[in-house]
Amino acid sequence: MADALRRILEDTDWSTASAEDLRRLVDTLRAREVVAGVTDLHRDASERVLPALPHHVEHSRPHRRALTCARLSPCGRWLATASMPAPDTWDAGGALAVWELASGRVAGSATEIAGGVGWGDEAGDLAWTSRSIVAMHNTNQLGRFALQHGTWLLESDIDLTDGQDHPPPFVVSPDGRHVAVGTWGPEDHGPVARVDLDVGARWSPRDPVPDGCTWTRAAVPRPRRLLWTDRGIVGLSHGVAFRLDPDTLALGWSIALSPVAPTALTRDHLFVATSQLVWVDLTSGEPVGALPLDGEVRGLVPSPHHADRVAVLFDEAVWLVEGGAVRSRLALAPAYASTRRFPDAPAVAFGPDGEVAVRTTDQVVRCRRDGTEVHRHTVPAHLTGLVWGERLVALGPAGLWFFDDAGPVARHDLAPPPGLAEPAVGYDHWAYDQDYPPGVFPLPAAEGRDWVWVVVGDDGSVATTGDPVTPLDDVLGITLHDALLSWPWRWTAADVGAIEGPERPDEPDDAFVIVAPRHELGPLPDHVVDVAIVPLGPAGSFRALQPLSGTALRRDDVMALVGGPVLYAERSEPRTVHTATVLTIEGDQLHVLHKDHRGDGWSGHVALTELSWIGEASWRGPSKREDPCPQVAIVQEPD
Repeated sequence: MADALRRILEDTDWSTASAEDLRRLVDTLRAREVVAGVTDLHRDASERVLPALPHHVEHSRPHRRALTCARLSPCGRWLATASMPAPDTWDAGGALAVWELASGRVAGSATEIAGGVGWGDEAGDLAWTSRSIVAMHNTNQLGRFALQHGTWLLESDIDLTDGQDHPPPFVVSPDGRHVAVGTWGPEDHGPVARVDLDVGARWSPRDPVPDGCTWTRAAVPRPRRLLWTDRGIVGLSHGVAFRLDPDTLALGWSIALSPVAPTALTRDHLFVATSQLVWVDLTSGEPVGALPLDGEVRGLVPSPHHADRVAVLFDEAVWLVEGGAVRSRLALAPAYASTRRFPDAPAVAFGPDGEVAVRTTDQVVRCRRDGTEVHRHTVPAHLTGLVWGERLVALGPAGLWFFDDAGPVARHDLAPPPGLAEPAVGYDHWAYDQDYPPGVFPLPAAEGRDWVWVVVGDDGSVATTGDPVTPLDDVLGITLHDALLSWPWRWTAADVGAIEGPERPDEPDDAFVIVAPRHELGPLPDHVVDVAIVPLGPAGSFRALQPLSGTALRRDDVMALVGGPVLYAERSEPRTVHTATVLTIEGDQLHVLHKDHRGDGWSGHVALTELSWIGEASWRGPSKREDPCPQVAIVQEPD
């Protein structure tokens, strides 16, 4: 096999190879690696293929903040993810990344997108056409991003919203040429517009309707979800469903729904769950079937691969319904509540071959169509939901895991490890004032609670400021531009250079501030501290050298932190690290006080059970004091 493959490498003109030829070559080399590891054959392939094709080194850390949305490509080969900018660096923009499911690596990205991409309250802020991505960006603008030289660039823009600070729903037509947007238009028009994607459009209430844009005149409510099939454009609002003609936008039908009933849209039907599961024909708007249900339904998940296959989610079970009948009942408790923070990844995913996967409290369980269990995999809490294309992917706001039959083949936990926050802009990077560029990213250091910087040059060179705990091959890949294919970086003979890290700034005089909670917060219980110390500034400027996490998060241990500066992260949002002081602990509730860089303070409560970790905060750079946090007197909790 090796000799035959070597002859193919020598005899083929790789500069003219098709995307499918390249994909077959990569699959063959991966199969060879499973048997023999990375060999001279892999390096020889890299030396022959890469110089013949446009390519660049890509990394899997383009998202600086939590993921807001995700969407599989129609072919199931790629997954698009998006993120917003950090609140204190809004001008730096958000990011869009395209992951290759076969490798679990980023195959292309766009960064510094003004206002970020997505919102996260509702599913559907991303969509695919044949070779482009349509996404909500900058809060309420709609843009089409096209692949150019391995980078996703904004090609056309649509801004039709009526000034609301929330993205409108949208859907792309089956032919990829038009988009329907759920937003109010000129007077005497309804809240759905059809726009030519090639033209783009911009409109405000004082302007005439732009070319390539048409609003409906139907008296329907503003939709919160849209679907475009060959039956028409279907909209779902709170308590109403309707269908519009895709050409004239004339109203076909409108029906009343329970505003709290779970719903799902497929190519042919609208499913509604009350005391029974009812499916409505999208052509006529008439109910065509019903199925009795046992118990309260928590959600409905349609299959993207099979017409009219839907999962019904209960508290302790999942029913798989197809063709008007229950095909199997899974005795699994779906983690439906956790998916509300990331609605594009529900608790159930359907595989292309008919299998189904369910996200439970701490596992992903795969079953055959008849309900027979195939695999169980334990996953962390921050992977809240599932999608399934060429591979099954568990994902959430702070990470992605890519699975094969045996388990995860690629893991990307984007949250910082306990004790650290994402490096602060202006603190760690020594060459850029606003944000680190796309080719510069941090990884946790192998030793100590700190960060290592990785720099990827335009020429594909790689250098680091130290040894990261994560192997570089886990985050680096080589993107072949035209094929949107990730070539494993480990197959090359690339050397990793060493560079000097940034100089750490000295601790400023106002790194920590002393506050009097009673004065700032008003009447409080007797056991609240009289004075406390709070970190002032970005969380990335501090670290917790001995964070408490897991079984170490006991009330008595956390009590020792009362009155002093702390860093902490919550289980639901592990990528967001907070600076604060703990004022008191009442039961399992921590009363915390925050300060921002302007000195403004606000207080709140965090449940001990919701903490991912917490620890005493210290300055990350050189300290002016042996003890950076002066001792303060506290009033002890009464016996």
